[in-house]
Amino acid sequence: MDIVLLFGLSGRHGQIVLNTEIETGDIPKAEQLGTVKTDYVWHYEQEQQDLDRRLEFIGLNESQAPMFRGEEGSIWYVKIKDTSEVRMYKCKPHRIEQVHWTQTQTQLSPTEIWATILKAFENWENPELDEIIAILNEDYPIDQITLSIGQIEQMLNTAKNAADTRRKIWELMVMHGFDSNTNTATVFHKIASQFDQDNRLIYKTIKNVQKMMHMEDE
Repeated sequence: MDIVLLFGLSGRHGQIVLNTEIETGDIPKAEQLGTVKTDYVWHYEQEQQDLDRRLEFIGLNESQAPMFRGEEGSIWYVKIKDTSEVRMYKCKPHRIEQVHWTQTQTQLSPTEIWATILKAFENWENPELDEIIAILNEDYPIDQITLSIGQIEQMLNTAKNAADTRRKIWELMVMHGFDSNTNTATVFHKIASQFDQDNRLIYKTIKNVQKMMHMEDE
């Protein structure tokens, strides 16, 4: 499988950076196929039609879903006028879109939701629900996301609580003069009473915080 760089992220808010503006060394970059300066909607629709014409139907899979040979689509990077913001849009052939819509009229899996939430925490210090929805909407229709909104909220709250616990442990360790080299049990016995969570979770989180401290010290 070939691996190429599509884009980069910059800053705490995860601003998209075009791969043409990144020095990647030996890592290959995805090819830029062209630039559109006017009539964006028309060009986008033409691209969809061209992609669709190049698709070859090759049969049905075991689930009786259609299979195609060809390109799944392209990625468009839109620079917002008078700003440095870049937004990413996927352009897929109509028949591929139809397959995806047919396959996704159910709730999102917990694995998909959790991976998205972790991605959001990499880009934002305290991501909110609308930011999680925006990331999910890059790959999934809003109807499917809406069906899963309760689970998304619950898992986001779980992630936020975990982040808050890590933050509080870090602050308490600094306050007591502890660091990554301090015996974990010593830290635990000193600060565990400050938390309502299960002691095993607190002990594990302390170890994770110490790893984070160690990485920051390197």
